[in-house]
Amino acid sequence: MKLTRFNKYLYKYWKVQAVVILLGLITVPLSLVGPYLTKLIIDKAYGNKDLKLFLILAAIGASIFIFNNILDSLKHYLSQRISSRVHFDLTKDLFKHLQLLPLSFFNDKSTGEHIFKISNDVSIVGSFVCNTLPQIIILFPRLLFIFFIVFYLNWKMALFALLLIPVSYIHLYFFVKWLREITRKMIEKSQDIFISLYELFSNINLIKAFGKEDYETKRFEEELLKRTDFDLKNAKLANISSFFSSVWDKAISGLIALYGGYQIIKGTFTLGSYTAVMIYLVQFIGLTKSIGGFYEAIMLSSISRLRITEIL
Repeated sequence: MKLTRFNKYLYKYWKVQAVVILLGLITVPLSLVGPYLTKLIIDKAYGNKDLKLFLILAAIGASIFIFNNILDSLKHYLSQRISSRVHFDLTKDLFKHLQLLPLSFFNDKSTGEHIFKISNDVSIVGSFVCNTLPQIIILFPRLLFIFFIVFYLNWKMALFALLLIPVSYIHLYFFVKWLREITRKMIEKSQDIFISLYELFSNINLIKAFGKEDYETKRFEEELLKRTDFDLKNAKLANISSFFSSVWDKAISGLIALYGGYQIIKGTFTLGSYTAVMIYLVQFIGLTKSIGGFYEAIMLSSISRLRITEIL
């Protein structure tokens, strides 16, 4: 499904979005200084027992950390402002469009379904547009920065990691497909529960007049049990996926650590450089996981995007 239909909601706020992206790009190199400072502290300050150098490097690290957090807080605040505006615009457009549709459209679907889409699906799509897509722009420069730094420090470990990391994504392709189908059923079942509640409270006078409270309670419990079943299936798949991902990550980190340790013993790698490379590679693996998370977000949010697109 084309994403451009919803990207247009970001275009209205492109100036603020540009500031968010710029702040994100500024924090990229700042967040990568720490591990290199660690290398200098271990190899230079500790190695030479230089207290003055140690204090200078520690002060630089603390200053960068504080400044980076200030920029992150500002970026987060601006992102929240954009998210609120986009959510407002998308809800407004959907509501306005619904009123222009013919009466036959409303005869085929319940009022509760429309209300659910305006509340639930709009929230999912709005979050996807505002958070997922802009973060991709910041993610790739950071990945490249880390790779080039590691390549500079030890090109053999950089290439070794680059060969191992893609293996950890094999399972994701299969699990996301299953998760998407279960998520679709969960949304539909949540919608059914919402519709049941809407009908119940809309007809509460008739239900009480005919003494149907027990019947409605039983019917509602059945809907909840079906939703709970999908919740458990989703949790089961998510936990299995997380287990495989964790095992692969630990195995990859362990192999890289072993290879680095081998180079230290052979005298071709310093302890400070090894420490810095391992920190960078942990960040690198985490960022590559974010790419998998983006893929998962695109797949899962496509359900709500399709449901809204069907109306628009």
